[in-house]
Amino acid sequence: TVRWLTLMLAQELEMPDTLRLWDSLLSDFVRPHPLLLYICVAMVIHVREALLAGDFTDCMRTLQHYPPVPVEELLQAAIKLRAADLAP
Repeated sequence: TVRWLTLMLAQELEMPDTLRLWDSLLSDFVRPHPLLLYICVAMVIHVREALLAGDFTDCMRTLQHYPPVPVEELLQAAIKLRAADLAP
């Protein structure tokens, strides 16, 4: 969602997780594949089943009040997704 991108996930995560995530984002120099986009995709994949099972209102609620998830898990998933895109 736009809020995820414009606020760099500051509202979705706890402060220590936000700082860990920002550390990864600010030290990421792989272009033109910014890690933030892959983290957002990893977040959607993480709640995929809930999104598929819910109606529009449920989906919006899930995405706007994202459930707790270990930030390292999201980062690893995002790195794997990007690696797959960068592979020849």
